[in-house]
Amino acid sequence: MRLIVTLFLSAASVILLFGWGIEVADSCGINLFPSLRQRNEALSRLRSQRDDFEPRLSRIIDELAAGRLSLREATRAIEACAVVHHPTFLEYVDIVEMSGGIHTKIAGNLLRNFRRPPDGGACGIDARRLEQLTREFSEIAASEAATP
Repeated sequence: MRLIVTLFLSAASVILLFGWGIEVADSCGINLFPSLRQRNEALSRLRSQRDDFEPRLSRIIDELAAGRLSLREATRAIEACAVVHHPTFLEYVDIVEMSGGIHTKIAGNLLRNFRRPPDGGACGIDARRLEQLTREFSEIAASEAATP
């Protein structure tokens, strides 16, 4: 039993010493895992872009829900904001939404968020506003389908 405890403590000490050595090397500017650091920096950049984009997106969604923006205006505002602040959002929408051009996909994404239950959706809207947005979505989809 004593041998097992000694071996376990020795192994734990070696692991801790190795981890400490990695931290010391990193603090001295010696990077033992450059690909991990590059990936971490890329993820941090994407996270920062998303964090910068989300309040802008929320503001546009709130204005759309309140009726101060049409679905077409909100779609264009989101596209313009995403191009500048979070381009991967457009890639996400392009993958998630099935058909149509980018405006139809953004509008469909917005509309789907409004159709979710109030506890899971972006914000609640009444049935009349949802019907109006659905009609606007149909117009956007038809205009993009007609455009060659």
